[in-house]
Amino acid sequence: MTRVNAGWIVGMGALVIPSCATHVTFRDHHHAAGAAGAAGATAGAAGGHGDGAGRGGASAAGIGGSSGGQAGNSHDRAGQGGATAAAGGTAGVPANESQGGASGSDAGAAGTDQCTAESDCPGSCQTCAGRGGGAGTGGSAGTGGSAGTGGSAGTGGSAATGGTAATGGSAATGGSSASAGTGGNGGAAPVSPPSCSGMSGTECQGADCCRSIEVPGGTFKLGRGSEDCATCSTGCPSGLTCDDDELPEHTATIATFRLDQYEVTVGRFRRYVEHYAGPPTAGAGAHPLIAGSGWQPAWNSEVPPTDDDLRAALTCADYNVWTDEPGAYEQAPISCVTWYDAFAFCAWDGGRLPTEAEWEYAAAGGDENRLYPWGADVASTTRANYKCLGDGNSSCSIADILDVGSRPAGAGRWGHDDLAGSMWEYVLDSYLPYASSGSCNNCANLTSSADVGIKGASWFITTEGDALTRAAARTATPRDGRYFHAGFRCAR
Repeated sequence: MTRVNAGWIVGMGALVIPSCATHVTFRDHHHAAGAAGAAGATAGAAGGHGDGAGRGGASAAGIGGSSGGQAGNSHDRAGQGGATAAAGGTAGVPANESQGGASGSDAGAAGTDQCTAESDCPGSCQTCAGRGGGAGTGGSAGTGGSAGTGGSAGTGGSAATGGTAATGGSAATGGSSASAGTGGNGGAAPVSPPSCSGMSGTECQGADCCRSIEVPGGTFKLGRGSEDCATCSTGCPSGLTCDDDELPEHTATIATFRLDQYEVTVGRFRRYVEHYAGPPTAGAGAHPLIAGSGWQPAWNSEVPPTDDDLRAALTCADYNVWTDEPGAYEQAPISCVTWYDAFAFCAWDGGRLPTEAEWEYAAAGGDENRLYPWGADVASTTRANYKCLGDGNSSCSIADILDVGSRPAGAGRWGHDDLAGSMWEYVLDSYLPYASSGSCNNCANLTSSADVGIKGASWFITTEGDALTRAAARTATPRDGRYFHAGFRCAR
């Protein structure tokens, strides 16, 4: 296996990236708008005793209000707790009062809220997604005033299963039917990771630094084939040196998971430091399908005891991106963290470290089994930040450490950035050779070992950077090492 010393290949064996100090774990993060909730908004009752058909079109202002059209004169509800408007829809203009309309029936079943009562949702309960019953059948409209015009529904709030719209009566003479409000966009909003608390959501290349992307499960070939060839899909391309620790190529099955689009930034890690409370609880940050993969109390002494100790540890040597106060590198990837720090951060942030198989699955594009995250073309500085060329010249400096997502042309199949170059990335697994045969099903190597796996190469890699940025490339580093070119991202 490749050994790297200050970015230069010097032989075979375990990777030792230059240590900076004595060795001292989704859903898209955005508020999805509520599903089209105002089911009873159309033509419910143009007449009746002033029951404006337009009233059903608008969602209640604020998050958590209920919506639903009024059918005829009987106020049949099309579903309690329907989609709510984040900013509130404009209420419809009620119809002029008229006489003589037949009232609608009361056959519609009342919707039910996820909250215990409608009063629980006075504009702030985001989880009140109602399941509406069928609305009553509206009677024929009386003669008289024109029906009100429905307001447009706001976006936001929890999606609801709307009730069946009321069947309206015939339109009154001279009266036009109400226009239904525009429904919101569906989906309940995911919980925002605490590391992005207080951020605008546009800090990372105009996007949310905490954005995670779903990686659909499947089966692929983990590792690489043994052949050397000019144009390879699974082997080692001619002219490159590929390590034997990538062998043998073997089948791995991965369940659907989420992986952060970006490496964890300095700004996100700063939130962790500000709320630092020592080691995670036992079992935190576990892979849901891998027993024993959570935090172990025996590791408690491996993380700094206080926030001041953690701050001091983050200033490890040259090329420091961490500053005790917010500085110029808030959107740069964090470095000078140990594997234990990375594990603890991800657990605190509601996630975990990805397994080596998950990481490589995302980098290889799953069953496409790509040579690099972007495809078969050899790495270049337009696709990866590597070879100390971040600032355009070959002299290594802190200017070569770029903000996350600075090489969008190198994004993987599902949109993940910097899977090649930028920072080496920790994975959950201990670093050990692959088994000589067999397959892997949501697996990770949890055998106790001083070294853990890292993937993806870094901005500092010079010699052999074209080989080490391949999806299958793998190497090792001590769990307790702090390096200025090693970081991580979280799975969820």
